[in-house]
Amino acid sequence: MGAVDGLNRRLGQDKVRFAAMGSRQKWQTRASYRSPRWTTR
Repeated sequence: MGAVDGLNRRLGQDKVRFAAMGSRQKWQTRASYRSPRWTTR
């Protein structure tokens, strides 16, 4: 825990986090980036 705190002090708040803390980012599947034409090939 001390190592994570030290890194966050040096790099900025919440730059290094534990996976159990979750993610605030909304993830999208790669399929959502595809154009409608992609499915007709």
